[in-house]
Amino acid sequence: MGPAAMILVDDRIGSKHYAIHLQPSSIERLEFGDICFESADGHLIGIEVKKIGDCVNSLLSGRLADHQLPGMLGLYDCSYLIVEGYYRCDPESGLVQGWRGQAWRDIQSGRQRLTWAALDGWLTSMETLGGLKVRRTVTEAETVRTIQSLYFWWQKDSHKSLHTFNTAVDAAAVDRPGLLRRVAAQLPLIGWERSVAVARKFGTVVNMANADRADWMSIDGIGAGIADKVVKAINQPL
Repeated sequence: MGPAAMILVDDRIGSKHYAIHLQPSSIERLEFGDICFESADGHLIGIEVKKIGDCVNSLLSGRLADHQLPGMLGLYDCSYLIVEGYYRCDPESGLVQGWRGQAWRDIQSGRQRLTWAALDGWLTSMETLGGLKVRRTVTEAETVRTIQSLYFWWQKDSHKSLHTFNTAVDAAAVDRPGLLRRVAAQLPLIGWERSVAVARKFGTVVNMANADRADWMSIDGIGAGIADKVVKAINQPL
């Protein structure tokens, strides 16, 4: 096994302070997310951390769903959203409340308030339809431990589930994979699941090898970040 992958921490205020608590870590400018690292089998993992107040603000403004999270899902092979804070559903109003000043208070964005049902429904949509994995923490210390735990989990190379076919996603995944799928699965951030769509798109290994960035980005689930890595890997000399 080679050296452990570095945990990259975004260099902007609100993110960079995590670096001192995470090991091994390095501060760099990240295009999307607060944290990222590479798994033992080459998957790129991204993590966005949102305090509950900022999460509500971003949700109501649409900034989270319109820009940040689509960017993460396009760049990273697996994306997590950690929602941090001591918050609850008000039993009477059904609104999202946070613990502030020794009391529960409605979390607002301007004059807007958010219902628990809206928050929970949005997070469920992100998980079920968007493929985003959601974690909830109460304190920053819990957030750090969650990030470190995810890092350690992804550094293991014995997770057999990562190398099996997802039959619930596509029936074609249970077939014995042909040469095209076997080659595609070895490309950066493609894997077995995406190899199904890649094979359907290109048809032959030759077509896949000659494909440009735009061709790769036309495949569902493959954004600019993945496309750039794939094209670079295919054209990299021995």
